[in-house]
Amino acid sequence: LPHLLEILTTATNGKLLSSAAGCIQHLAYNQDHMKNRIRDIGCIPILVRLLQAEEEVCLSALGALRNLSFGIQNNLNKIAINEAHGVTLLVQLLKSSDNFEIQELVTGVFWNLSSSEQVKPELLKRALESIVKYIIIPQSGWKGSQVRSDIASNIQCTTVFRNATGCLRNLSSAGLEGRQVMRSCHGLVDSLLFVLRCVQGKNDVDNKAVENSVGILRNLSYRLDSEVSPEHKYGQTDDWRSKGLGGGQFKRKDMGDDIKKIKKNSKKHKGKENATPLPEHTNGVGLLWQPNVVRVYLDLLLECSNPETLEGAAATLQNLTASNWEPAQHLRESVRKEKGLSVITSLLRMTNDSVVRATAVCLRNLAGDAKNKELLGENAVHDLVKRLPGGEGADGITDMTIGAIISALLELVSASPETARRLKELGGIGRLVEISRSTDVYSGQCVHISNRLLASCWEIRELRKSIKNEGWNIAMLQRQAPPDRSDGLEYDETNNQFKASYNTGLDRTNKNRHRYFYTLRRCSKFVLAIETEN
Repeated sequence: LPHLLEILTTATNGKLLSSAAGCIQHLAYNQDHMKNRIRDIGCIPILVRLLQAEEEVCLSALGALRNLSFGIQNNLNKIAINEAHGVTLLVQLLKSSDNFEIQELVTGVFWNLSSSEQVKPELLKRALESIVKYIIIPQSGWKGSQVRSDIASNIQCTTVFRNATGCLRNLSSAGLEGRQVMRSCHGLVDSLLFVLRCVQGKNDVDNKAVENSVGILRNLSYRLDSEVSPEHKYGQTDDWRSKGLGGGQFKRKDMGDDIKKIKKNSKKHKGKENATPLPEHTNGVGLLWQPNVVRVYLDLLLECSNPETLEGAAATLQNLTASNWEPAQHLRESVRKEKGLSVITSLLRMTNDSVVRATAVCLRNLAGDAKNKELLGENAVHDLVKRLPGGEGADGITDMTIGAIISALLELVSASPETARRLKELGGIGRLVEISRSTDVYSGQCVHISNRLLASCWEIRELRKSIKNEGWNIAMLQRQAPPDRSDGLEYDETNNQFKASYNTGLDRTNKNRHRYFYTLRRCSKFVLAIETEN
């Protein structure tokens, strides 16, 4: 290593520099102890400076930096690259070079760097706009004005596009400020939705670029109700409040309306009293919550077999239908009109735990619409009960997912005696009682919400005898200890929802070197870091 460092520092011959950087790349491949030594002797700043050298040397330096920055355990190398002004030089390369190999390596380094919390702010500030302008928009095929009939037959799902979307997928997890910056980035949301429309009906719907695109849109759809400004929600109109475009809370009532007409309208719009027509957005962040976006995600759920994409699409719908802001009310209705309730419910039969969890919380959100609640009570309870412990489909279901399923059932059973009777007929009461007793097996949240659901059923007199026969009575809820917080999930009893604050989550590594953080709530965020090494 000292000899290689001397060559990199003093040599002027391009071939010699390229060979020395190539040796560093080879030594750094899959050897973390060697990566640490290379950093310790000061090679990283020298390799970064070589990004300004001739093309052959630049390629070798890029390969070395990509390997040095690979792996979640090599965060210090990523920070060192950033501190040596690597992000700035990488952006310059991306802007100036049409060489596909250079673009592939640059975006690969970006992808690796984007998994570092310390480097994300710099990437958002200096690299985001260039990645979108020079990679995402051109390779997505979006021209700025297409409608569905204009969509080309193919997009360029190249490794460059895959790397770029992988980087942005990680950046979209950088908290509120990161989401705000990305939502306002020109052409990003438009291009990603265009990609998802392009792949419909084609064999490449399961590729990594699609998965990454869904992951980005999922994160950008997180907490839209509280994070999007009124100007983005309702347009740039100065008097949007006075025109009632803010929903029911701003809508002015005409006290001279005929009383019969008011009653007629109240019945017609039952369950969505506060929903008022919103301006149609044809570009930018407003596309995230337009009713026609529902069809995009439903088509993915129908055609895709990649569980990561399925979970991402279900969780995006989960985010979009959370809360009571006006677009969420319209989107819950749109899912029903697009016949999406059965499509989403069918995902409960999958073997992937994360997909089932996202589906259950999505169904809970959709039940906020009165008509949806009625239909799901008739058609989804069977599949939900089957996934509870003791059911045919209970294998592989985690505690967090059980809690999500019970939460969905509680929403469907509340104020719906018919659904509660259906729950009893399907054997759900006995399974819930078993969960409520098994405090040594299930988390405090799971036990607590099981008791809440049993208490809701207890309110129906004809079910009390069956519940007593199973060994449960209302006194068990009253003397139950508060749910614990040991598993990272917090249960909001008032709103019947599981939620979790931002945290580092769970680190998991598999053969594809995935690292992702998962949190469960009515709104869901999804983080995936995949790094490249060669």
